[in-house]
Amino acid sequence: MLRKKRGSKTSPQRTRPDTSERWQGMYHQQVRQEERENRKRTPTLPNVLCQLFFFFCGQHRADIKAKNPEYSVGDIAKDLGKMWEKVTDRSAYEKMAADDKVRYEKAMAKYKAGGGGGASPAKKAKAAPPPPPISDDESEEDSD
Repeated sequence: MLRKKRGSKTSPQRTRPDTSERWQGMYHQQVRQEERENRKRTPTLPNVLCQLFFFFCGQHRADIKAKNPEYSVGDIAKDLGKMWEKVTDRSAYEKMAADDKVRYEKAMAKYKAGGGGGASPAKKAKAAPPPPPISDDESEEDSD
C-alpha cells in the first residue's frame, strides 16, 4: 500500500486556519493586543499634554456627577460634550493648556538630560572599545 505524500520535504509554511475576513480581523486584533502588552512604559516619562476639553472636564465633571449621581461615565461625557459646544470664551482653558505645555517641555528636558530618551540601557552600558594594539613597527620607532 502506498502512502500519499503530504507536502514537500521542506518544512511546511505556517498558514492561518481560516482565511475569511472575520478570522483575519481577529488574528490581527490579537497580534495588536500582544504588541500593546509587550510595550513597556518608562515610569519616569512625563505625562502627555492635556487638551482644552480635558481641563474643562476636570472642572465640570464633579458638578454633573453631584447633580446626577445615577449617570454613567458615558452619560457624563455626553453632557460635558454638550456643555463644551456652548462655551464661547475658551481663553481660560487656553491659558491652562499653555501652562501645561511649559510644564511638559521642562519635564521632557529633564527626562532627556537624565538619559531617559534615546538608546536603551543595554546600549548605554557598553564600554568604549579597547584601543587598537600597538604593532611591532610602532614600538621600534618609539625606542629610537
